[in-house]
Amino acid sequence: MKVSSLFQVFLLTGLVACGSGSPAGGEIQSTAKPLPPAGEPVSNDARATRDPYSYANSEQMRVRHAELNLTVDFATQTLTGQVTLVVERLNDQAGELVLDTRGLDIRRVALNQGGAKLLDLPWRLGEADPVLGAPLLVDVSAAGRRGRFSITVDYTTRPGAEALQWLDKGMTSDGRSPFLYSVAASIHARSWIPLQDTAATRMTFGARLRVPPGLTALMSARTLSADIQTGEYTFSMSQEIPAYLIAIAVGELKYHAFDQRSGVWAEPSVIEAAAEEFEDTPAMIAGAEALYGPYRWEQYDLLVLPPAFSLGGMEHPRLSFITPTLIAGDKSLVGTVVHELAHSWSGNLVTNASWQHMWLNEGFTSYVEMRVVETLYGKAERKMEEVLGYQDLMFELAELAPENQSLVPAVLLKNPDDGFTAVPYQKGAQFLVYLEQAYGREAFDAFLKQYFDHFAFQSVTTEDFLDYLQQHLASVYPDRVSASQLERWIYAPGMPADFVPPVSPELEEIRVVILDWLDGEIELVDIPRSNWGSQQWRYLLGHLPVGTDPGQLAVLDDRFKLTDSGNAIVTSKWLELAVRMGYQPAYRRLEPFLIQVGRSSLINNVYRALAESSPQGLELARNIYRKAGPGYHPTARPSIQALLYPGDRAED
Repeated sequence: MKVSSLFQVFLLTGLVACGSGSPAGGEIQSTAKPLPPAGEPVSNDARATRDPYSYANSEQMRVRHAELNLTVDFATQTLTGQVTLVVERLNDQAGELVLDTRGLDIRRVALNQGGAKLLDLPWRLGEADPVLGAPLLVDVSAAGRRGRFSITVDYTTRPGAEALQWLDKGMTSDGRSPFLYSVAASIHARSWIPLQDTAATRMTFGARLRVPPGLTALMSARTLSADIQTGEYTFSMSQEIPAYLIAIAVGELKYHAFDQRSGVWAEPSVIEAAAEEFEDTPAMIAGAEALYGPYRWEQYDLLVLPPAFSLGGMEHPRLSFITPTLIAGDKSLVGTVVHELAHSWSGNLVTNASWQHMWLNEGFTSYVEMRVVETLYGKAERKMEEVLGYQDLMFELAELAPENQSLVPAVLLKNPDDGFTAVPYQKGAQFLVYLEQAYGREAFDAFLKQYFDHFAFQSVTTEDFLDYLQQHLASVYPDRVSASQLERWIYAPGMPADFVPPVSPELEEIRVVILDWLDGEIELVDIPRSNWGSQQWRYLLGHLPVGTDPGQLAVLDDRFKLTDSGNAIVTSKWLELAVRMGYQPAYRRLEPFLIQVGRSSLINNVYRALAESSPQGLELARNIYRKAGPGYHPTARPSIQALLYPGDRAED
């Protein structure tokens, strides 16, 4: 896709007003710097500069606390109310506060002088950009030169807010009540709260929510009070987090406690299966603590969302959102839970300062996940997951432009969501495996634990990590890893020439089985399927060669009932394979699967296979999407629409 001049949006004098204007009148002279254009090459030094995806002047004014007071209205699919922001003035000459917004209807901005005393402030919205939204510029000179002050913003979200998915009762598992949940990563918090939507700014928050009576409200915070009869809830998060980790969920929910500090929420019809599937959560927490120090967020709960949830999981502090597609009945997919828990150290505790440095969140987390999986389930399980992750990386590297193959991208992406590829996750994890092997596990474990302690509740850049690595490992063991090797891993495309790919004996056996079966040397009855888990099936289905006869797939399906598999990951791989190989009997599962499941990683590949198979396949995919699309999260639809309507804008 050709990169537009999206980032040539300037926060300068004379921005076009697109809100209700400044009720107090007067021009607002913006002092914020212009954002660099997307696609522009970025030097290594420049990659540590201000967040290119935020308008906020957080180097001058820093939001320290957000207090929400909102009403949840399912009829209008809006949140209405106020947010009060406690702002710290970092530059005593600064008289303007710049916040991030996208699609918010702002009614009023006022200086909060305590209690009900509000003083209207001049404000206006700048020109709107489809990705970044519009800056909210507020003249705060009325606050004088106080080091801290508070402003209150009255606003309403819009039904299409990217962070929010509103589900009618027919889209939930139980089909009895509507459901609301948020996904604010990477820069979607601004679509439901006006604030500094950059990972570099951390804040505490509190909230008062009013929801329909009978529904449960949850947030990524401690619940202070809950009255399900009146729908009144209050919350508090006393530890500083970036905006993308502020989360809300409202629906008909039940809770099952695993122990005093962990449990799972889910719809009533799902809670029993969820509790059984995720009962190892306390052991996961203990395993991570043994490696990297204490869990610092007090409570760790899971929330199993309705099937429309577009992600495998989302790592909000105290409350990880989890897809129901992980409930396979055999705990074979709980690695995703380990991943979201691992974010409690890498991502939530120590956060990438901007999405250019996403590997600091996701690469570290994928590595920690490997280590916890190894601790709990053994080295063989860890190696299978590692090999599958590495193969995902190889597939994506074959399609990505060289400038997008480095851990810190060499160019600015149009949209930070486009950076969620296997590169930050799997290349980042393999870089840390490389460091572990170079310095030794004992030394590297001690270093990582110290790293999490040193940068706890801070946002960091790649350069911060490299400086800390130099000080605490490279200088202690000067002959293990050179500066040029570090440079190659982080800033160069592809994988280093001396990289040794991971190997799994268990998956290597599958490769031999595939070859022997296709060569006619063994029969299907000889495949040792009884002891296979999801990893083996994923590997087999992902490595059957192009051109495999549909008749062979029919025999495989008859033997192992793959079209009717209850494992969502296996079903996704099988349906993609069936479409590409022309195995028609599996087509009966396409529409039910694509309507029921909203997880992007499980449906995009099926849509792609249909779109590429034939004109008839493309039309079938479009027909299914017309039915399924309204149930997908707003951020999940664009990638599917790009597959089905290339060059055009499809209707949702």
